[in-house]
Amino acid sequence: MSSRGFLVCADITGYTGYLSHSELEHATGTLADLLRLLLDHVQAPLRLSRVEGDAVISYALGGAGIQGQLVVDQLDDTYVAFRRALQQMVLNTSCRCNACANIGELDLKFVVHYGEFAVQRLGQQDELVGPEVNLLFRLAKNRVRQSLGLPGYVAFTAEALEALSLPGFRETLLAHVEDDPERGPVALRVRDMRPIWESQKDRAPVVIPAGEVVAERSRVVMGPPELVFTLLAEPATRTVFFEADAMDVDRLADGRIGPDAVYVCSHGDTVIRQTVIDWAPPHRCAFTNRIPGGMTMTGTFRLDPVLEGTRVTMTVGIPRGLKGSLIRPVMRRQMAKWFDRAFAALDRLVAERSSAA
Repeated sequence: MSSRGFLVCADITGYTGYLSHSELEHATGTLADLLRLLLDHVQAPLRLSRVEGDAVISYALGGAGIQGQLVVDQLDDTYVAFRRALQQMVLNTSCRCNACANIGELDLKFVVHYGEFAVQRLGQQDELVGPEVNLLFRLAKNRVRQSLGLPGYVAFTAEALEALSLPGFRETLLAHVEDDPERGPVALRVRDMRPIWESQKDRAPVVIPAGEVVAERSRVVMGPPELVFTLLAEPATRTVFFEADAMDVDRLADGRIGPDAVYVCSHGDTVIRQTVIDWAPPHRCAFTNRIPGGMTMTGTFRLDPVLEGTRVTMTVGIPRGLKGSLIRPVMRRQMAKWFDRAFAALDRLVAERSSAA
């Protein structure tokens, strides 16, 4: 039975040259560590297919209620983790062999396509079959680095960009064409990953200090993390969750929600602006609320996969600018009631979305 979805090839740039100019024992150990990192970062919405030499093949089925941007966000997260691992390897080694000296020459590239394919379970791996899969493999051997001078990048086919449905995202990418022996010219759009590394390498999770927590609740929701995160992020479902009359999103970055994006929540005549300050789907997000009275309040969501589904932990900090400690018990009671309603709404939304999928 065939499916439609995203096909992703993650490939270590400079692998062949690194092996040929390095001591084999040290080189293979380094590459094994990097491949393990790539395997660890094949997380929802992506699923692992197999390892092919220095490449990791994964896929994400379409039509499962997953935001297109989660695929892009997952690639960003994987690239930053890969570059951080390289950086640590360089800093931690005192060996003077070629294998250790040349670690910094490695990088990571992705090719992303969208189309029809079949999944065959062979042993412990999912084998992907079909003409679109074959095209992905051919596009992985491309001339992007020679033409654009990018060692680390993501190359999207036109079909992948259409499936992502991110307004304005295509215009931020570089144009490139590959000559395919079977399909002729194949138009690609390429994303330089160096700016992603520079902007995210020092980013740390937002955590509300224990002394500033006014309320916290943790519960297991019967759905996978990518679905739960989507429901917490989509304006339409977030409107239900936050009991708003309407909700829009301002300050999108290339069509995506992320740090500095603003949810504009309408509650009657009151408008509350929620600014995203941490964004790591499908694991966590955080935001600040500008509430009446000139105060700001921080909230965080943490999502942890468990056997039954996803453990969702919601934490709310005491509003900045609020004086006096007597108000805290009142806020705790109010937040406890909201937690009950919010989790009930989340359970209902997960059940509805799962049934529709």
